[in-house]
Amino acid sequence: MSMNKVSGSGNGVEPSSGSRALKESLAVSELRYRRLFEAAKDGILILDAETGMVIDVNPFLTELIGYSHEQFIGKTIWELGFLKDVIANRDKFLELQKREYVRYENLPLETATGQRREVEFVSNVYQEGPKSVIQCNIRDITERKLAESRQRSSALFLSTLLEAIPTPVFYKDTEGRYLGFNKAFETFYGKKSCDMVGKTVFDVASPEMAGVFHDRDIELFKHPGVQVYSAKMKDGQGLMHDVIYHKATFNNAAGQVAGLIGVIIDTTEHVRLEEQFRQVHDDGVGMAPETLAHIFEPFFTTKGIGEGTGLGLATVYGIVKQNDGLIHASSRPGKGTTFLIYLPRAVDGTLETFTEREATSPRGSGETVLLVEDEQSLRNICSVFLDAQGYHVLEAGSPSDAVERSAQYQGDIQLVVTDVVMPGMAATEMVRRIGAMRPGVKVVFMSGYTADVIAQHGVLEKNVF
Repeated sequence: MSMNKVSGSGNGVEPSSGSRALKESLAVSELRYRRLFEAAKDGILILDAETGMVIDVNPFLTELIGYSHEQFIGKTIWELGFLKDVIANRDKFLELQKREYVRYENLPLETATGQRREVEFVSNVYQEGPKSVIQCNIRDITERKLAESRQRSSALFLSTLLEAIPTPVFYKDTEGRYLGFNKAFETFYGKKSCDMVGKTVFDVASPEMAGVFHDRDIELFKHPGVQVYSAKMKDGQGLMHDVIYHKATFNNAAGQVAGLIGVIIDTTEHVRLEEQFRQVHDDGVGMAPETLAHIFEPFFTTKGIGEGTGLGLATVYGIVKQNDGLIHASSRPGKGTTFLIYLPRAVDGTLETFTEREATSPRGSGETVLLVEDEQSLRNICSVFLDAQGYHVLEAGSPSDAVERSAQYQGDIQLVVTDVVMPGMAATEMVRRIGAMRPGVKVVFMSGYTADVIAQHGVLEKNVF
């Protein structure tokens, strides 16, 4: 027997279309909430507001902490114990119940494996049907905190680096407003950073100079990269300086140009030094490039044997270098030669004075010296000098000759005096061979070449003087 269904009354009564629509709407809403709950990239806990027991937990939080869904359900938040310091005991939970809204930042969380994370914790109490529940949103901010820490470290490093730079450094935003300076900049301008931050070049320089600097900045922002140019600028005392600007753009986190950083190099003293150049020019036959490349080398000469020692320009070069100067030569065949000599000014105009004393040289007592020098005229001079000082001299015109003389000489050799740069065998190899035959023999290297040339021949090593 079938039962007739009457709309609107009794058991088995077919629901109205409005009731069905409401149920369908609630089902859709529940499904939408469930999808959001499951897909959320924050951890979500649903607690019973009366007992504090976990009713539900989303996948993100189970994965973050390393507990299964079952390990959460039916447990209180203080039993689980993954939140440290706060919301970790019943008293804190009671506070949460009373306030109905709690927010904590930098809350420590410990995973199942003991890994510590930093989280942001927000909870709200709301009604779910006839009972109250607490929804806890837990956001992992560990990476953000690490990034902030790295940013602070980078900022501190940059600040320390800028302060260590002895030349003025500044940085601006894309509107031309100063963002900061180092101590050298404050010293140069005679102003504190706090007096200039937020201002533009039009606030600190004359309109003419400000316009030039501003146009340069605009050009750099249009074509990001590096910009270098010379300029004149006044310091805090109104004195004019010759400077070189080195500027470069920098980007923000999004990769967009955020401003520029500039370094000011004061070249005033260099310009004054240029004003002290000394120029010597002749209108002789000039020199070819291959000759010009060697003119400062000791004993280099284009004259015939007996007509020159090749020490003139080498001596000039040594004098200029010893006085912290520079010397440069330019020449072309048939166009003469020009020498430019740069000597720094004395700072206070005073000169060092030296007390003369009688020079004395120690005399020998017949000790044997092996003299090795390929330039015969120089070898003769050295030989005569050593002989006059009471030494017995053995002469050798080459390293191989010296090794042979050492092998043939029957007496003791107390000292080897040798040139460094000679044709054939290297001087260091010669000394090694002689030392193998005569252990303990002392050696004096002599050369008219500069230290970098001598170093190429292995002489400037440890325990070699």
